[in-house]
Amino acid sequence: MFEASEPVNVLNHQTMEFTFRLLRNHNPLLAFLIKNALTELKIRDQEHNSHSINDVVFTPDLIELLGTLNIIQVVGNLNEIARDALLKKDMPPSHFHILRDLIEVWAGVAEWILENAAFDQVAYH
Repeated sequence: MFEASEPVNVLNHQTMEFTFRLLRNHNPLLAFLIKNALTELKIRDQEHNSHSINDVVFTPDLIELLGTLNIIQVVGNLNEIARDALLKKDMPPSHFHILRDLIEVWAGVAEWILENAAFDQVAYH
């Protein structure tokens, strides 16, 4: 499946790559959107600083590239993958740990979106 060299604890290029790999069979369209966003982020990083690549992904940039609904779908899809892995008991503990970390990171992005939503943009019906 995939292997990590270090724990995933922030949204960075590696986190997005792991997410893409996990989702490509579960939700190919969402995985494709993540891969495109990652490519765009890398291009932007190179344009802003040609000497090094900034690996951290800033939430506003991610929202611009993926949209809030897709980010929320990422959280839901990762939870579905975790649920299926728990039921099937077919995921090594190290991979399950990485999956848990990915869910926490993406859920943190979703929380940021909710905390920073402008109430005047939300329609109450």
